[in-house]
Amino acid sequence: MSNDEILSFIRDVMVRLFELRPEDITLEARLVDDLEL
Repeated sequence: MSNDEILSFIRDVMVRLFELRPEDITLEARLVDDLEL
């Protein structure tokens, strides 16, 4: 993945985080953690 792809992916995740209710953010964060492993 190029830097541009990584940045756009992070941006997409951030947008989704802000759209979620607070109790859903931990689920999304857990998904991101899984992707980083």
